[in-house]
Amino acid sequence: TITSNSATAAEWKAQNVFNTTSLGFSADDVFDFSCVVMATADSRVTVKLCQIDDDDNQAFYKNDVQLKAGKLQVSKFAKGAASPVKLIYDFGGCEAGVDFVIANITIIKK
Repeated sequence: TITSNSATAAEWKAQNVFNTTSLGFSADDVFDFSCVVMATADSRVTVKLCQIDDDDNQAFYKNDVQLKAGKLQVSKFAKGAASPVKLIYDFGGCEAGVDFVIANITIIKK
């Protein structure tokens, strides 16, 4: 659970990063990724899986996923390249005091 301490007006102003040490994907890899996100107020999230030291080397990027208050939002993605990776959830543009619950993060390399 992540709580926004203050309102933000723009994307990339409320980043939350999960770093890995050895998880990576090559250009030929296919993977399934899914996660569940819920917010206590209508808001948005950008989800990005990218190389740990190069935000522009993205395995995938999903911008402006709209979240409805109290509703589970399941996002699924596939295919990309980056190694090792970090997973970024950006809640930029949110109101102050919104709770975001991230659950069931699943990445399966095929």
